[in-house]
Amino acid sequence: MQATASGSIVDRMIGAARLDPATYEAVEANNSATSQAMTVVILAAIAGAIGSLGDASIGRIIGGALTAVLGWAVFSFFAYWVGTNMLASPATSATQGQVLRTLGFAYTPSILQVFAFIPFIGWIPALIGFVWFLVAAIVALVVGRITDPALSSCFLSSPPQATSSSAAPSRKTRSVAGRSTKRIGIPFPMPDRGAGQHQSRELRG
Repeated sequence: MQATASGSIVDRMIGAARLDPATYEAVEANNSATSQAMTVVILAAIAGAIGSLGDASIGRIIGGALTAVLGWAVFSFFAYWVGTNMLASPATSATQGQVLRTLGFAYTPSILQVFAFIPFIGWIPALIGFVWFLVAAIVALVVGRITDPALSSCFLSSPPQATSSSAAPSRKTRSVAGRSTKRIGIPFPMPDRGAGQHQSRELRG
């Protein structure tokens, strides 16, 4: 636990992915970890760009990184404002910078989106990464004393959170998921309306 809570960004990313409270506490208390949290968000955005195209262009990577950083900042501010104003409790004790850092490291599982370009099965790790991110964000908010577990989920369905392209599976990933599901689906025979009408006429006759 001490290793994952150390100052190394790799150790902290491992600890954040393991949902280690000590890691989030260390990040929360360290003002210098803000740049590391931003790096995690950018890495997740790059992974999402590669996963959505398989061969991401430089312009798309840069645009995705800027959008992800903006979404991270807006989501963190929204979570901080709601947690300290609308859903504040006696245990609420956090600053905007602390929320920014802990939520930034919660983006670590979203790096799994890099596998989304794999045909038919790429949506599976992307979906796992997205759900994993949601759980990590709840841990970040609870450890950061911004809210309690029963109220954390309200932040994760908010519009500001949805603006971050690095967290949610891409549109292409969802379409691949739909195609793969369709391929393994069991076809059900449709009834022959003409045959049914013919049988009904015979019965009436």
